Amino acid sequence: MQVDAPIVPRRRLSMTPLIDVVFLLLVFFMLASTFAQYSRIDVTGSRPGRAASAIAGSQYVRVHQDGRIDLNGAPVSLSALTAGLARPGGAGGVKVIVRPGEGANVQHLVTALEAIRAAAPDQIILAR
Repeated sequence: MQVDAPIVPRRRLSMTPLIDVVFLLLVFFMLASTFAQYSRIDVTGSRPGRAASAIAGSQYVRVHQDGRIDLNGAPVSLSALTAGLARPGGAGGVKVIVRPGEGANVQHLVTALEAIRAAAPDQIILAR
């Protein structure tokens, strides 16, 4: 005599709880994460043929490979750079030409640009 086990129909797997869990995880990670805020530094690139007008009455900053900074050929610190670029007597029209040295680190250049921006010049020109 052959006895067959009764066939039990399988229950279908419900996707609703899985979708709810995925949605909750998505909301959690969106609220728990921080988003980086990038700031920009407005810099004007030098153009051929306009060098004579840009150089007249401007300050010259050079950033070296090891992080040293020169203002008009004299080595200065970051705080002295900001003080040296301050407008004398509130006079306008201060232009700053920044030139990175051979193999200069981008971080050193950005640090110098932030110090220059703190002095609030009218125009910052990045030369090659």
